[in-house]
Amino acid sequence: MAQTSFEQAQKLSQQSGKPMFIMLGRDGWPSCKVLERRFVTEPALRPFVVQFVPLKLNVDSDDANKVRRKFPIQGNSLPFVYVIRADNKQIYGASGGLPGDQLPAVMREALRQAGRILSPAQENSLSAATALAKTAFEAGD
Repeated sequence: MAQTSFEQAQKLSQQSGKPMFIMLGRDGWPSCKVLERRFVTEPALRPFVVQFVPLKLNVDSDDANKVRRKFPIQGNSLPFVYVIRADNKQIYGASGGLPGDQLPAVMREALRQAGRILSPAQENSLSAATALAKTAFEAGD
């Protein structure tokens, strides 16, 4: 998990269009260690992981408290796991680890709900087409 600041992860998410995968936990807490290890070592998760902005926060930190206030979830088992879209819409939030097939299933569904990230060429093409359509609309064409 690369990012350690909610603000920094949020900025990267907004710039890239990638959703944030947030884990609030404690160092040394068994279920937190398991989830973090899975996130970085399981080959089957790699295609999903690169499509997120990962964020790991200590559950007692100020940033973690901001996340919990802004995106409340039910339960009190660590870790707390969130997926937040680039526009700050919460896609997923749950208490407790994601054992077995739950983690890839959550990641797959979150990516489906997050929408597609356009390449720079696609973004330029869409912007040009939108500008052309706007000009045509304003001209009554």
